Amino acid sequence: MSKPKDRSTKSGGGLSKSDTLSKQQTPEQMSLSQLLKAKPEDLGDSLVKPLKDAIFQNSDNLLMSYIPEKIQLFRTLLDEVAALTTDQVKQAVVLPSMEELRADLRERKVESKKLIKERKKLIQAAKIEELKAKGEPVPTEEQLKDEEDDGDEPADTSHAPKLFVQSKLHIPCNTVVDRLINISRQIKDDMNKALFDLRIWLRLSIPSLLEGDNLGSEVVSAHVDAVSYNIDCVSNLLKDMSSYHLARMKLLCQITEAPYNEDLRSALTAMDVEQFNSLRQTLPNVVNVFVSTYDAIGKNIRKIKMPRLETKQRWLY
Repeated sequence: MSKPKDRSTKSGGGLSKSDTLSKQQTPEQMSLSQLLKAKPEDLGDSLVKPLKDAIFQNSDNLLMSYIPEKIQLFRTLLDEVAALTTDQVKQAVVLPSMEELRADLRERKVESKKLIKERKKLIQAAKIEELKAKGEPVPTEEQLKDEEDDGDEPADTSHAPKLFVQSKLHIPCNTVVDRLINISRQIKDDMNKALFDLRIWLRLSIPSLLEGDNLGSEVVSAHVDAVSYNIDCVSNLLKDMSSYHLARMKLLCQITEAPYNEDLRSALTAMDVEQFNSLRQTLPNVVNVFVSTYDAIGKNIRKIKMPRLETKQRWLY
């Protein structure tokens, strides 16, 4: 008689054939039941582990040294901002003198007439070529000369853009507002470096959801939302910088075209003062939100690093 086959290796501690195959399969090839039973290392966790370890190590450096040093720097910059006044902003508005504006306007008018005559010659040459091609009579030199003597801009028969002669005057920006903008950019860059690293670290710290105690996941998720809100505040800090510079440039162009208009000069000063007040009020609020986010992480660092730690008392802050 043949002996019965020994099945202890299949029913005991050894791996079955299906388990061995699942180990060799990629997550895309696994079925739903296999994905539910899979371990993190089966889903490629070992491939991203070095990156995760580097992010966790960088988070310790952020919390222990980088962020505290930047908060001290922000306090110094805010003290500098608080020392600035609106009178300094008004005094920093620099415009050319009335004589310089009038001389520049005359030069641009002369240059504009030259460009108009050159455009007329090009249009006349194109018309002559068109008439020759059609076999029609060509205007005489006297007729062409009469048209050249006309100093006005010709009709827009060629759909050419309107001539604009740029002013050669150098008008500097407001140094006080420019200094405030540079401080805002420095604070924004330093905060973004810390906040983006903190957010990815917190997201990687979120444990898997289990039945029962999920307080650790809720704590870490709350801090992810807080950091995301801080990032939005920082991104909104300089969103109006480009619009401010463009509006100021258009107003300066109007001043060079109408140097006698005092309302335009007053509007330029009011624009600089408004931008200065907006940034001076926004910067402390952004820094306060950043400090409060860092403080909340410090108070809950034990629960963030060990979200599954069982405690008798549970609190968020």
